[in-house]
Amino acid sequence: MCLLMVALKRPSLETLQKISMSNRDGAGVAFYNKNGKCQYQKGFKTPEEVYEFLGEVKFPATIHFRLASQGGNDLLLTHPFEITEKSELKLSGESNKLLFHNGHSNLFDNYALAADIDIKEVGPMSDTRAFAMICSKHRDNGYRFLKSLNNKFVIMDAKAGKFQLVGEFIHDEEAGAYYSNTFWKHRNTGCTYAQYHNDAWDYEGGNYYAGV
Repeated sequence: MCLLMVALKRPSLETLQKISMSNRDGAGVAFYNKNGKCQYQKGFKTPEEVYEFLGEVKFPATIHFRLASQGGNDLLLTHPFEITEKSELKLSGESNKLLFHNGHSNLFDNYALAADIDIKEVGPMSDTRAFAMICSKHRDNGYRFLKSLNNKFVIMDAKAGKFQLVGEFIHDEEAGAYYSNTFWKHRNTGCTYAQYHNDAWDYEGGNYYAGV
C-alpha cells in the first residue's frame, strides 16, 4: 500500500517505526532547501535513519515509506522520482520537480506507450517512475493525468514552492501531518484515527504552500 505524508514538523520516532512495520521496503524524504530547490534523499532502510535525517531538514517535508509492488524491492525505486524526461535513478540530489505516489497501477506501461515513452531499457522501473516521466510532458506537471488514476500523489515544484496533493489526504492536527492513509495505525488499536478536515486544504487546486 505504501504511506505518503506531508509533515509540518518532525514526526516522532515511534510514528515512523509504526509506519515502517507495514511499509518496510525503504523510505525517502524531500523538502524545499534554502535555495528553493527540491532537495531529496531516499533509499533509507530503517525508520531510525529517516528520523535522524529529519533532524536536519526544513519543514514542511514529504516523507514516503514503500511497500514494494511494481519493480520489486529495489532501494533505487523508493520515492521520490524526478519529474524529468528520463527520471534518472539517484538516491539523493536537487531537482526542480519531484513526484511521490501512494497506490498501484498495472497499466503504467500502457500509459507510457500512449505518451510515446520507452521504458524498456532505462533500468529498474516502477509505476511511479513511469508516471514521473509522463508528467514531464505535461504543462501542469501531470496533475490532471494523475488525478484520473484514482491514486494519491504529492507533486513538489521549486518554481511554485508548494506541495500539490492529488487525492484526499487525512489530517492529524496533533501530529502536524497529512497522511495518504492510516492503515499503519491498525497495528495498535489504541491509536486515535486521524480525521479528515476539508477546510485544511485547497482541494480544488490540491495545494499546500510551504512558505518559501
